[in-house]
Amino acid sequence: DPMKVGLLHFGELALNYAFKLPSSGRVDFNFGVTAKYIMPWDALFLRNDVRKETIKIENGVKLPEGSDVDLNWASSYRYDYVNDKPIYKLKKQGNGASVDVGFVLVNFLGGEEQVTKWKVGVSIMDVGKVFINGEANVYKSIDTVILRDEFFSGVKDIDSFRAVANYHAFDGDVTHSVTGSKFSAWMPMNLSVFGDLNVVNNFYLSIHTIFRMPMEAIGLEKSNTIAFTPRIEKERFEVAFPLILHNYKYIRAGFMLRKKFFFIGSDNMTAWIIPQKLNGMELYFGFKW
Repeated sequence: DPMKVGLLHFGELALNYAFKLPSSGRVDFNFGVTAKYIMPWDALFLRNDVRKETIKIENGVKLPEGSDVDLNWASSYRYDYVNDKPIYKLKKQGNGASVDVGFVLVNFLGGEEQVTKWKVGVSIMDVGKVFINGEANVYKSIDTVILRDEFFSGVKDIDSFRAVANYHAFDGDVTHSVTGSKFSAWMPMNLSVFGDLNVVNNFYLSIHTIFRMPMEAIGLEKSNTIAFTPRIEKERFEVAFPLILHNYKYIRAGFMLRKKFFFIGSDNMTAWIIPQKLNGMELYFGFKW
């Protein structure tokens, strides 16, 4: 596969609308949609054309003749080389929008403590794009280019990285690869499916899968995930122990605790305890009524 790297730092403002369809018996059908306004702060998207792949060599990389590399970025970060200090002023770099759509089937029980017997849900997440005001670069090398690590020893921001790369690749023309000031990227579209079963009393078992939707265009990609989660749930207390297979490769053990309306958890508790090569981790907390 061609090399693809996508990083996006953003804020979002979301509006959710959900409703329950009329039903008979103990099974309810719930439908929901969430519309999100995306505010990109920082972005970096790097892609190598599949025909001429970038080659990693000792102490650098080689771009074969005819290689085609896209480097699109926007950032609130700059380095002041004169005063030798970093500068970061948070700035919205564009606009975007995405939408989530999903439904849940719920089979209710009669008791107050045991709210449901089972739940099944499906949703399509983050269908949308961001449009970014930044810098679009295309490297179309005429000759084979070797970029050594030593060339970039003094580089401390992306603007300087591009200038140094161009200087060595295009005979001193530091702006050669710049093709525009705007670019777009897809949000990390994915399909989410879950099931939840009340095994006995207040003990539940759930399975949750996330399947990323692959794309050829520039964009973010969600990690494929499968999670099995046993939990104990009561009105004022809840504890869960998710066992997660992240990206079909990495096994993680998580933990979540809720006391009344406050909850806190992580999907990778082993990263807090055992030294390891980290491949991602979430820490979350919040309030829920």
